[in-house]
Amino acid sequence: MAISKNTSSEPGDIITIRASVVIDGIVELSSYVTDVDNETGDRYFDKEFRYSIDQGHTYTDWAELTNPNIDAIEVHAEKGILIEYRYTRAGADATDTIAFNSVTLLGNFRRSFINPIKNLHFRFYPKGRAFNMPEGSTFKKINAALAASEDRALVAAHEILNQILPDNQQFSEDDALAWENRLGLAVNTSLTLEVRKTAILRKMQFPGTVKARQSFLYMQKQLQLAGFDVYLHENRFPAGGGNYQSMPYTAFAGVSGNAVHSPLVQHGQVNHGEGSAKVVANSVDAEEDQGFNINANLERTFFIGGQVPGSFVNIPASREVEFRQMILRLKPVHTIAYILVNYV
Repeated sequence: MAISKNTSSEPGDIITIRASVVIDGIVELSSYVTDVDNETGDRYFDKEFRYSIDQGHTYTDWAELTNPNIDAIEVHAEKGILIEYRYTRAGADATDTIAFNSVTLLGNFRRSFINPIKNLHFRFYPKGRAFNMPEGSTFKKINAALAASEDRALVAAHEILNQILPDNQQFSEDDALAWENRLGLAVNTSLTLEVRKTAILRKMQFPGTVKARQSFLYMQKQLQLAGFDVYLHENRFPAGGGNYQSMPYTAFAGVSGNAVHSPLVQHGQVNHGEGSAKVVANSVDAEEDQGFNINANLERTFFIGGQVPGSFVNIPASREVEFRQMILRLKPVHTIAYILVNYV
């Protein structure tokens, strides 16, 4: 909405600006931005506005131009809105000039198809006098109502398409919450919408029972698609002579745990040197898995950490439950994950 520059040289000067056209397609308004030159604390414009939703036949009372007042406007996309602004010079300083350059409304807009639908209707009617549409006639009002109804149906169809996949700017936090509940994902409203959309899209693309899911690389890929920059390492390391061996957490991570007897030794069915290990075995609650005894051999364990074996990664503390939940759903039930993670 372009408005010519207007300058005020004396206190009390009033500049009135009227939008040149009805703004179609408004869903909601949230705030405004104005550009004014040479305002000071003692030389400024008192800014007001009023609006009409019936193309200028009636207007509201003048109100102060503030973001809360703009946000409070209830508008309908099919009606549009006509805005008038009133900038009155105020302040004790009568020197110099101040100039109004522009004012812009911010909010959500969509394209209105009411007028194209009306024109389409008119083109398919016969051309005889019986099908004329005088202004204010019942025939014209019926067609206007039909066009508005069809426009709403079109908008509803678009909204359904926008809600189906988290691949567009119209996908809202309410849509994200609905999909997280449907898909059984951890709900964390403190995350950005983009992070939540990434996790939802990853879950939507989750394949069925396929052989590829047996690979540790598949689990690694799923975690990365959800926004976790982690890598998986099988607990299977060369031991020479074509043989392989498993490694306890302390040896893999290079850290000193409690009661370390030997980095590669098991006494009976209890592994020593695991006192500092974080594991994901059966629960999204880390405390429930704390001190979990691995009663089978270490071949049923694997490591999740940085790209370099033994390195740690940082994960937001707010995503810990989501991270553990994903591991539990992706890993074979009988396996245990050692996680080399710092929650920050």
